Amino acid sequence: MTDAFKKVYNSCGMRGFLFGIQPNIYRAFFVNGIGLGTYEEIKEGLIPIFGDNNVSYLLSSISTSIISTIFTTPIDVIKTIMMDCNREGYKSVTDATIKMYTNEGFKSFFKGLVPICIRRIIWGSAFFLCYESFYSYGWRETKNR
Repeated sequence: MTDAFKKVYNSCGMRGFLFGIQPNIYRAFFVNGIGLGTYEEIKEGLIPIFGDNNVSYLLSSISTSIISTIFTTPIDVIKTIMMDCNREGYKSVTDATIKMYTNEGFKSFFKGLVPICIRRIIWGSAFFLCYESFYSYGWRETKNR
């Protein structure tokens, strides 16, 4: 980590540590909002079909991960590009969006879609299965008291 800090500081100065903070905040907002909201909606739709069990939770988490990835990969790509010491000289998220679209087209916003989706499916499945497990073993009873 020390080496990484030195490299960022030497190539970008103190500002290098803040590049991409704005799109990172946007990304966190959208990833969490879309992820948590869609998970509950999908789960409620699957429970009547599969029951209130791990099958419903797993299918919900996979669906949520795919939906979340599709809607948040563009901001993820912009964030990553801006965090690279802003080598392209983008002034803002809007500026980066316009220049990327103009120079590379719509497909440029979905670079890495498949690996991101696979990573989110794995993480989301582990997260939501653990969440539901903890919730069913005590949190639900505590919450209802």
